[in-house]
Amino acid sequence: MDTPAPQRETKNITTPSGLLVVIKSYLTGGEANKLKELLFADIKVSMDDLASGAAKIDSVPASVISAQEREALKLAIVSIAGASDKVIERLENLAETDYNFVVEEVNKIRAPFKKEK
Repeated sequence: MDTPAPQRETKNITTPSGLLVVIKSYLTGGEANKLKELLFADIKVSMDDLASGAAKIDSVPASVISAQEREALKLAIVSIAGASDKVIERLENLAETDYNFVVEEVNKIRAPFKKEK
């Protein structure tokens, strides 16, 4: 029997231009794993490295960074200016300062234990 997930808290943020954006207050373990899958999808590790515990990663495509950011935004944003549909499209049509502000706020919930500067 599946246990329903508890209602998740949300957080209201106001962009520099005054738009109200509602984001989730945290990502679930499953959502965090989706982001990790995007990162690890293009990484190749040999079984010998895994067995020794010394896996070496030579490179990761830079496109992974924007893919992870986009997915994190999709997972975290509940609504923009009261609209809960097409949030990524709506976000990408905002001014860059508003976009970057929302990205920074979402990054705070992606790394909740990271000390702010």
